[in-house]
Amino acid sequence: MVGWAENTVHDTTCTGGQILQFRAVIWGPNPGQIQELPPLPGDLDSAATAINDQGQVVGISGACGVAVGGVSAAHAVLWENGKVIKLADLGGMTFNTPMAINNRGEIAGFALPASQNGTLNFHAVIWPKEGGIQDLNTLPGDTISEVTGLNDEGQIVGTSYTAGFASSRAFIYENGRLTDLNKLTPPGEPLYLITTGDINDRGEIAGGACHPVSGVCDTTQEEPTFLATSRQDGWGVNNDPPNVALPENLREMTRRRHGLDH
Repeated sequence: MVGWAENTVHDTTCTGGQILQFRAVIWGPNPGQIQELPPLPGDLDSAATAINDQGQVVGISGACGVAVGGVSAAHAVLWENGKVIKLADLGGMTFNTPMAINNRGEIAGFALPASQNGTLNFHAVIWPKEGGIQDLNTLPGDTISEVTGLNDEGQIVGTSYTAGFASSRAFIYENGRLTDLNKLTPPGEPLYLITTGDINDRGEIAGGACHPVSGVCDTTQEEPTFLATSRQDGWGVNNDPPNVALPENLREMTRRRHGLDH
């Protein structure tokens, strides 16, 4: 397992409630075993976000910040064969975050374009095995996007947001195309798919949904999870659903996950 853990160093770059320096770590494979993964030279903090079956680890390197997002993700990195390797970026100085690595060594996550420095408008990206970076951009009309899952078939899932995380849509990227998952659901589907979690090698997608009422997620009903499975002849019917606004509690949860409210 990978993630990050605090040490005993008081880090002056920390903000908010964060005080101590943190470093990327691997737990295992033996009970009680833990290994620190260093940041890039010149950086103080690091965090690991994903690992594949070959032991390749991806994550972030930067300053302390609030332990997620922002300056903590000044650089996207790969740890391999005992070395930390800087991944390509889009020129942005923050929010450069790998979220998944498959067993072919392909990496996906999100990064900030240089033109968006000082904003929250990061984009879903792929780091191909051969190197470099590819901006997947956003769904039409949106300004923010992120990848949350990647399988060994190269299928990618993520979430696309309007400005300020006012609304969100789950998407899939395959065959060079970014598609709103809500356009691939049958007409009359009672759920609106607002976020993704992961995708397995069978193409099954898990994520979060809501019950839309008059263009807004209904806060009087439970917020269910979903499992989306492709039909044998394709994903579904190409309908044209409208955007659905997120209630404030879901917007706040999204912002906190990216270290924006603390």
